[in-house]
This record gives sequence, C-alpha cells and structure tokens, in this order.
Amino acid sequence: MGGEALRHTRIGLCLAIACLTVAACGDDSSIDSGTRDAGMRDGSSDRDAAVDASVGDTSLDALPDGDLGDAAADVARLDAATSFGSTIGAVGCSNTNQAVMGYLEVSTVDSMINTAQGGQAMREWMVASGGPWDRYEAMRPAAGFSAVWLNLCQRAADGLDQTIVDTIIANIRARDPDAPIIISPLNFYEEESCAVTNGNEIPNAGATLADDTASTDPDVFRGPDLGPFPTSMLRDDECHLNAAGITRAGEQLQTFFDG
Repeated sequence: MGGEALRHTRIGLCLAIACLTVAACGDDSSIDSGTRDAGMRDGSSDRDAAVDASVGDTSLDALPDGDLGDAAADVARLDAATSFGSTIGAVGCSNTNQAVMGYLEVSTVDSMINTAQGGQAMREWMVASGGPWDRYEAMRPAAGFSAVWLNLCQRAADGLDQTIVDTIIANIRARDPDAPIIISPLNFYEEESCAVTNGNEIPNAGATLADDTASTDPDVFRGPDLGPFPTSMLRDDECHLNAAGITRAGEQLQTFFDG
C-alpha cells in the first residue's frame, strides 16, 4: 500500500466516523497455536495457564515495556484506529504475545491476531522462512494481514540495529507486501528491572529505531510504547508481565488500535 493511498483511505474513514457511530463485538480466542491467542475474558482459572503458556522459555524470551509514546499523538492514534483494518498480525516475542493477549481480553473490536511467539526475539525473526514465521503463516488470513505490528523486542546481548529492523520488515513484506507496518519498541520498565534487556536499554534503542524507520518509510507507522511497568505488574523474573501487566498492556494497545 502506498503512503498517499493510505492517507486518502484515512481521510475517507475519518469522514465516515464523523457521520456514524459504530459498535463492534469480537469473539474470544484460545492460547493454542494455530488459533488467535487471547487472555480469558471471563476471568476463569484458565487465564493463569494462558499467562504461563505465553512466556515459554524464560531464559530466552524476556523483554521490556513503555508508554503510549509520541506516535504522532492523538491524531495518529485516530488514524491507526481507522486505517489498519481488522486483521492485524504481530511480530515479536513473549512480551509481545502477552500484550496482544491483553488486547484481546479488553477489546470489543478484536482486530489483532496473536502471531507473536515466546522465545522468538528479533534475531529469530531475521530468518527468511521457518522458525517463528511458521506460526505467522499458519494464522495468516487467506487474504493476508491488513497490517502488522512489529514490536522490537530483543536481548541486550544480541543488540538491536537498523539492519535487524530492515531485514524483518523485508521478511514481512515478502508475505504481506501491501500491509502497513506499525513499529514499536519493547515495553518499558518503571524500575528498569529486566536483566535480559539491561533495564530500558533495549526499549530505548527500539524507540529510536522505530522513530527513524517511521520517519523514512512511508508505509511504516510509529506505534505505541507500552508501559512503563512497575515490578508489581511483572512476574518474578522482572521481565515478563503478570496478569495485571497483561491487562495494562492490552489497554494501551486498545487505546492505539481501537481509538
């Protein structure tokens, strides 16, 4: 999708919204791969199992948080809510998976599909095929994703740079060439407690890369910064989100994508 066409689409959709009030209702999903992952809306005991399932190998996939950032402020949030469609995929790690799980818990629109995967940080998404792309492709709608949320979660030991970002964007476009990409850093931590990411080192690096990429590529848009999460919203590893953190992250995604 070209930048000019997407801007025209936004204008038309915003005019339609000015005339109509629409309420949508989404359905629940499960945590199993091959289906849309969701936190349990009914508050049942299965939700704890869903939280555990989203984390996977905690030695590999812990990543940090942040706030609804400068994503062109309120205007961009309205644009995002009206322009990115109803089948938004996700590229990222366990924290990404948890955030989308929270979104599916609180949203009545349910436009996101939880293709993010525990243990799969940016290094793993650099492969052209296989690895985390198997889940992405298995959950991809027949018509492709309407947009993709790229959450720049990475281990500090692996580093994060523009080459990594460009490689993953190319991999997304090989599958969904017309889908706009919404780019965000890993969530930020209030106490900078996550050792895997050196506190907010990786989220800060991701924020800079997200800003730079969105400013130079007309089909990449600055997404939300999630968090900052206090330790009371983290699991014992102080990297992954607990149930309260998952809900908060979901609410922040809901604010961005649902308006």
